[in-house]
Amino acid sequence: MTNLNKILAGLMVAQLALVVGVELRNTDQAMTMKTVTVLEGLDPAQVDKLAIWGPPKRGDGPTQESVVLAKVNGAWTIDGADGFPADDAKVKDLLDRLKELTSRTVVLEGSKYHDKLEVSPEKFQRKVVITAGGKDRTLYVGTSPSFKNTHVRLDGSDQVLLVNEFGPNDLGSRAWHWVDRKFLDIPADDVWAIQIQNAQGSLQLEKDPATKAWAVLGLTEPLNTATVEDLVRKARTLNLETPAGKTSKPEYGLDAPLATVTLTTGTSTVAGAPPPTTEKVVVQVGKKLDAENQYFVKTSKSDYVVRVAAWGLDPLVTKGMKDLIKKD
Repeated sequence: MTNLNKILAGLMVAQLALVVGVELRNTDQAMTMKTVTVLEGLDPAQVDKLAIWGPPKRGDGPTQESVVLAKVNGAWTIDGADGFPADDAKVKDLLDRLKELTSRTVVLEGSKYHDKLEVSPEKFQRKVVITAGGKDRTLYVGTSPSFKNTHVRLDGSDQVLLVNEFGPNDLGSRAWHWVDRKFLDIPADDVWAIQIQNAQGSLQLEKDPATKAWAVLGLTEPLNTATVEDLVRKARTLNLETPAGKTSKPEYGLDAPLATVTLTTGTSTVAGAPPPTTEKVVVQVGKKLDAENQYFVKTSKSDYVVRVAAWGLDPLVTKGMKDLIKKD
């Protein structure tokens, strides 16, 4: 293509963008109306399922995210995860916001620019399906033309509405947005010993009750304190990405875990002294999902198997005695 042709092609693209922009602005001005409720008649108390999808996968881009929330016996759960509890307050807050969602502006009456505004079945920022009484209502949430303003479209209508104070960030499309992520959270002061069994062998870490300093049994060389403290932190705190359910399926790899971590825990009642009683907490790290960069995890504190981000578990799976030696 010659330089002249490139210039002409660029001018044509700019002209088209200008025409589209003018058309959209003119439509905005022409269709300002009285306030309407986007989801007319929505009763949050009657909603028993809520499905949220993130943007569809494009080319080599990230896999589409989605989560389905289901009400079971009056409580919200993550669907397909054996009743794993969702945060009722978060779900109810979203339903209340959806009920109150209003608009005073029709951006478009036709379907011509649905893709451009990302409110079409093929292109959207969020797709929300609200189920009540066996009936579905689908809302597409699209682009933001200005601060705190968002384009939305109700399936079955070509009208694109402009709403404010609401957008894709209010519609988390992953399970962890809607649950208590702290799958395991043992206070640092309550952890006294940790045993880590992995492909590198066995590590035994113990804490001095008086000094709170950690030692590694069998290690005679100087200790890399930062590495040990990182292992302790990762062993006692686990944030889930998504629940898998209560059934330990073979594909989770928990029959032959990549790492088994046993924490000795208890609350001291006398400063500088160990606790009067202790409890063993066992964490099993199963198969790694390379595409998602997550592990399946089961603990003795919960009936559920969950998936946890790999960055928080890789050290427990891969580190051995030599990794705990302080380098010169």
